[in-house]
Amino acid sequence: MKQFLASFVSVLIFFVSTSSVYADESATNSWTKESIYYIMIDRFQDSNSENNYEIDVNDPNAYHGGDIQGVMDGLDHIQELGFSTINLSPVMANSVDGYHGFWPENLLEVDEHFGTLEDLKALVDDVHSRDMNIILDFSPWYVAQTHPWLQDAEKEDWFLPNRNVATDDEFERPWLDGLPVINTENEEAASYMLDLAENWAKETGVDGFRLYVDDQMSRSFVGSLSSRLKEVNPDFLILTDVENLSNYPTGYDATIAKDMYQSMTSTFRSSGESLDALMNQWQETASAIGKDTAPVGFLDSHETIRFTREAVMQKQNPITRWKLALTFLYTMPMVPTVYQGTEVPMDNGVPEPDHRVAQLNGGDEDLKAHIEQLNAIRKQFPVLANGELEQVASEGAMSLYKRTDGKETMYVAINNDTSTKVIHLEELENDQQLRGLLLDNIVRGSEDGVHKIALDRETSDIFIVEEDTGMNWTFISFVILVMAAFVAMVIFLSVRGKKRTD
Repeated sequence: MKQFLASFVSVLIFFVSTSSVYADESATNSWTKESIYYIMIDRFQDSNSENNYEIDVNDPNAYHGGDIQGVMDGLDHIQELGFSTINLSPVMANSVDGYHGFWPENLLEVDEHFGTLEDLKALVDDVHSRDMNIILDFSPWYVAQTHPWLQDAEKEDWFLPNRNVATDDEFERPWLDGLPVINTENEEAASYMLDLAENWAKETGVDGFRLYVDDQMSRSFVGSLSSRLKEVNPDFLILTDVENLSNYPTGYDATIAKDMYQSMTSTFRSSGESLDALMNQWQETASAIGKDTAPVGFLDSHETIRFTREAVMQKQNPITRWKLALTFLYTMPMVPTVYQGTEVPMDNGVPEPDHRVAQLNGGDEDLKAHIEQLNAIRKQFPVLANGELEQVASEGAMSLYKRTDGKETMYVAINNDTSTKVIHLEELENDQQLRGLLLDNIVRGSEDGVHKIALDRETSDIFIVEEDTGMNWTFISFVILVMAAFVAMVIFLSVRGKKRTD
């Protein structure tokens, strides 16, 4: 039944939208249209018991058994949710208890707890066969305290003198505290790292790297690394995760929008918060990042408190909060990134990052359907990825903004208020109407030419603009036929069941 309803919703989206969809041919960054699902390998899914070395599921700091085969086995689930790209945590061989991947001890091999290089290549091939992308977290300039180079006197200059990772207080990454850091100003060390990155890109066939960059890293090195990887593959994604946008130049394919994370969380974790401050933060973030770099947005991650926990601490319904926040994330000029377990949604019960094994079975079907729907809509309407953004109006904690690319215009209404709100839209023609894709709302103009968009508290909708033809009898007939067929099938199965009983 649930699969039928999901398919039915997808068909309705296609039916009402195919006549008014245009691709944005002017978009130069192909990654803006993607949606990313982040996976911490050790805490995703254990599918191969043969690599279960030093496993202790009762110790939160030990390996728990997740592996590359587990990721492969989870691809159907991720693809059904509608994601186009997966982002894996670091895969290099780590020291003891380096389940997160950020304590590399051997930069040339895949961690034996996760599998082998051949396993990783097989995963890449599987992902590509699904017309999806795969990117890797890549940060070999942070190495384990046990790395053999630290005992090599000839490589003493390969490390920064203070051997300490600079971390941001807003993000919890205790695994980085005190790690030795490669000195990328050192010509020999930088050359090794460039060769290493090129080799991993060529050997694995992945589509990009997420580069963790702090303020101690050489700017020229990151530029050289980007150029080197683009020689391997001109479409290779360079996604930077920087400590502070104001201290680090952009200009790469994409960058993590950390300031937006903080603003989105504070806005959507509870009802009654206006979106005005969030929109102001977007203007600052967009200006800092620049037009040639795609901002990557997220609501929680392996480095932050679960958004579910944020909502629960505010005594809010987390499903309602998630749906509003995700609608915003998917309809802004950002590449949406979702952390494993969001679709459940997972909550570890404490205000710290959640590294428990992903709970992929069960969960909230309404939230899953919402994620599927948002991914489908974003793929169907490129304007949501590449169009210009304009805030149109607000009323209390309800906000209306639009995305336009000169060919297509879509409106997004989010009511984060504690009561029903109405926004009067006066810029449409009298013969135009708005059709909602999330709530099936139809908004027609009144006699004075005003389109009144009304939303119940804590709801949202995404509108396409179309000609007002009155009652859409073709669409209505289609819906009646589908529902009639469904009812007929239920009756048939019921009658057949009674006959078998008799």
